[in-house]
Amino acid sequence: DEESVPGHMIVGFPVATGGAAVVVVVVTAVSSLSHRSAVGSVVAQVEGQLAQVAAREALVAELSRSRSQLADAQAIARVGSWEIALEPYEVSWSDQLYALLGVDQGAFVPGLEEFLAQLVTEDRPLLTQAWEEIAASPCERAVDVRVAHPDGSVRWVRAVGQVATAPARCSWSRGRPTPPKC
Repeated sequence: DEESVPGHMIVGFPVATGGAAVVVVVVTAVSSLSHRSAVGSVVAQVEGQLAQVAAREALVAELSRSRSQLADAQAIARVGSWEIALEPYEVSWSDQLYALLGVDQGAFVPGLEEFLAQLVTEDRPLLTQAWEEIAASPCERAVDVRVAHPDGSVRWVRAVGQVATAPARCSWSRGRPTPPKC
């Protein structure tokens, strides 16, 4: 909206961000048509930046919804997941993996050795061998192992792993990479 005020230009435009409407008002003194054009350019830039903020907020909300859906699906299916990044080294576990292992997420540091320590002693070499095979090729490997819970109960879990690196090492099926047949 432009209002005519002698010697001034007032521009206001509504912008919706995160469910709240914000009105940005620009008031400036103008002495000529070229100044009005410059103010219009600034207003257009502000509108563009606010649109980017709104788009970013929408993406963050979608990511949050997606993560929540994944957590719900894992809890329903009783499936956990983890990821290991090598450079820099970082291990992340899903909430459900902590639950499956019977460990407190706040008091337990995730990692390869920590996962192995949760297994029945006799099953640890099976998982170590599977990890070595996974590291040697992009093929998916699965191994059934027993988890010893802190309360003394023992549960079977199936650990499935695959190196997720450059898609060039994989074939494509239905628009997504699939591991080679091993």
